Amino acid sequence: MLLLHVVFGLLSFVGAMMLGVAFKGQLRELSRLQQWAVGLSYTGTLLTAILGILSASSHPIIVLMTLVGALAFTKRTFLSADQSKEQ
Repeated sequence: MLLLHVVFGLLSFVGAMMLGVAFKGQLRELSRLQQWAVGLSYTGTLLTAILGILSASSHPIIVLMTLVGALAFTKRTFLSADQSKEQ
């Protein structure tokens, strides 16, 4: 059962990453509701993955690396896309 939980969590995590990449550079063209839907889906999945890793791992460095990686991916995907549109 734990293995299935990990597999489904990884699928959800990869799906959130693909969602971020798919809308890179097009986020401002979406309606406000669509932007919120993408943002909430992405954020919820990342936080769930980080919480799962935190509860499964007793090593804080693994959790820290996951959090830093997720934040870096989010900044590169969403924030840099918005800044490049403004220039």
